[in-house]
Amino acid sequence: MVLIEQSHIAANSRDSGYKLFRCFYLFSTFSLIVILVVAGLGLRLILRKLIEIEAERDAIRVSTAIRDHEIYPYIGERYIKNELFLTIPPTKQSEVDRHMRSFIAPFGNIVKIKIFNTEPRVIYSTDPNIIDDLDPNNASLLIALAGEPISKHEHKDEVWDLDDEERINVEIVETYIPIHDTDGKIIGSFEIYNDITRNLAMADKILVRSWGTLAVTVLGVFAALMLVLRRATKAVNFATAELMATNERLQQEVAEHKQTAQSLRETQERFRDFFKNAPVGFHIIGSDRKIMDINDAELEMIGYTKDEIVGKKTWADLILPEQKTDFEGHWSDMIAKGQVRSLKYTLVHKDGRHIDVLLNASARFDEEGHFINTRGSVLNITERRRLEREFLNITERERRKIGLELHDSIGQRLTGVKFMADVLEQQLSDKSLEEASYAAKIMAVVTEAMEQTRGLAKALHPFDLGENDLILALEELAATTKSLFDISCTFVCDKTIANDDILVATNLYCIAREAITNAVRHGKAKNVRIELADKGGKSILTVKNDGLDFPEVQAEEKGMGLKIMNYRAEMIDGALDIHRGSNGGTILTCVFPSKESRQ
Repeated sequence: MVLIEQSHIAANSRDSGYKLFRCFYLFSTFSLIVILVVAGLGLRLILRKLIEIEAERDAIRVSTAIRDHEIYPYIGERYIKNELFLTIPPTKQSEVDRHMRSFIAPFGNIVKIKIFNTEPRVIYSTDPNIIDDLDPNNASLLIALAGEPISKHEHKDEVWDLDDEERINVEIVETYIPIHDTDGKIIGSFEIYNDITRNLAMADKILVRSWGTLAVTVLGVFAALMLVLRRATKAVNFATAELMATNERLQQEVAEHKQTAQSLRETQERFRDFFKNAPVGFHIIGSDRKIMDINDAELEMIGYTKDEIVGKKTWADLILPEQKTDFEGHWSDMIAKGQVRSLKYTLVHKDGRHIDVLLNASARFDEEGHFINTRGSVLNITERRRLEREFLNITERERRKIGLELHDSIGQRLTGVKFMADVLEQQLSDKSLEEASYAAKIMAVVTEAMEQTRGLAKALHPFDLGENDLILALEELAATTKSLFDISCTFVCDKTIANDDILVATNLYCIAREAITNAVRHGKAKNVRIELADKGGKSILTVKNDGLDFPEVQAEEKGMGLKIMNYRAEMIDGALDIHRGSNGGTILTCVFPSKESRQ
């Protein structure tokens, strides 16, 4: 279909192009003829004008020579009103005529000379019939007597001024030149007839040759140009067809672009609507760390208006002061890695309330790798954290309840069984019965069960932890672990550590207990070491074991214990880390604020 349309467009374009070419050809041919005719006429006029100019120059040169050598001797021979008057006496006419004809003989193209005085009367002429004739109506003569030389071309049927003047059958240039005396006054005029018939004939020959050469040249160039234009027209027609087809494609692409732009605008509208009305917080932070944009959900978390935040505050201004150091590290990680995930922060509401949030952010870079901005999402987990604490409190209460049951109920019953077994052994021994040894064995098993029950009870509910009771509890945990599981378990503590926060002590104890349980049950550890120390304003709880290496990826259904330990670490503003030891096994560390830093 597209090929058919392109062929149709090309055919229409080709027909239109041929019509235009024919019109252009006819118009160009007519214009060329007009140009050649005008050029010929113009060249003829120019050549004739040049001939007239040259004839006038010759006449001026001849008249000057005649005046200086032939006329001046006769100036001043007659005075009229006390002024010099140009005249040639009759007795001198033949002498002047002889000298004049001898003078102009070398100039073969001068056919007649007249000399006028100011009357104006002919005082000499190579045509003797007109000597002494007046020519007062000769306009050109009057102009010359006024001081201006003048020339004009006269055709052979117009070459006479006076009635009895000899007719000359030639083309001439008639030139009038003023005659001045020695003082510069005009005393007469020359009229010189310069024959230009041969010059005109020669000029016509030159004109014909030049015009012919010009015509041949122009016609040749025109023919070549027409050939080039014809080929160019074909090329232009083909290119036009291609351009029209391309234009059709471009129009289609423009339509598609408009549709794409419309889709993009709709997508942008949807994104803006999602950004503004999303149930989670969203923000954009510029390269200067100032907040460029923020949505309503995050504004609701912090209690500020958009005008109070955008372009004025950084995100670090909205979190707890003690978290700003962590934020700097996370910012560097995001720039280096491109994104950060699941970062826990506490936002400070405008009214001072604390809002626990989970931050995810990614960085944007330009094509050259320069940082542009970050896009972050903020999830309010305050309620979740409250539920997690409630869950841990419930769990801890149940543990305590079970521990008390083991201690108060089962422990007491086992104590009664031990007492009865002891009495039974005594009675059987008094009767010297061999069953007394069985009674002793029963009492030993019951004693062992009592010890294990007491250990479990202490593990589930050690006691109320107060100042420095954490150290005693961890020592007891190590001893109980060694007794219950028959493994090596030691506790090492920095004696300078003091703790008076029951919440911190309880959660640290539970983290250590959970770590030991995982090491024994899942890691098959034989040696466990518990450490508690202060370092750089932080307290560190460490649990090391030589069991199986800690897996890098945890199965979803088996991660509850790890999640509970993380929750407990977060409750005391701590950070939990579990990794493989340098020599195998697993190392758990919980870094939390020391007593001094909390104060």
